[in-house]
Amino acid sequence: MNSAEKLKEMLMQFPSVGPRQAERFIYFILSRSKAWKKEFANLIEQVQQEVELCPACFRFYQKNHKNNSGICSICANNQRDNALMVVLNNTDLKNIEKSGSYTGKYFVIGGLAPSVGKAGTFRMQELIAILKKTEFTEIILAMPATVDGDYTTEYIKHEIIKTLPEYKDKISVLGRGLSRGVELEYADPATIKEAIKNKKTIF
Repeated sequence: MNSAEKLKEMLMQFPSVGPRQAERFIYFILSRSKAWKKEFANLIEQVQQEVELCPACFRFYQKNHKNNSGICSICANNQRDNALMVVLNNTDLKNIEKSGSYTGKYFVIGGLAPSVGKAGTFRMQELIAILKKTEFTEIILAMPATVDGDYTTEYIKHEIIKTLPEYKDKISVLGRGLSRGVELEYADPATIKEAIKNKKTIF
């Protein structure tokens, strides 16, 4: 396998990128100037050095020399509500935070439930560990409004209750506002705000 084929395989690991799109990316990169390609490679290395994974919520965040707590600014903010919203990925978290309708903490689960998930890390054990360590007033499962998202919601709920039955009446899901088949990362702030406003328990 030559370098172009290896690069193609790596690009195909990106979300929603197939063989033809991966090839278009390669041809685009090859058509750029040497200076552009050098800057592109340097930026990848720079992002790797400047961005960290929060050990508390598992979101990627920009390093800040003013914050030496070892966790992201959201987790370090004691003024936020004592609720925990479980989201699929960093993009969903960012979109929900941008809506300004939620002021609690987050947990990035990292992927869909094992039986339906593909690429990604499903952090079920890490979530259970967080729930054992901190007593939250509410757990909001904010999965995509899709069949796989619904299954993942049920899976997470079952695993939490099996291990920590005291959370049985504290688990809720996003309410009406999200149309069937909608991914949170593509939902507008008003839609997310309405979904959070109308969240409901799942019992």
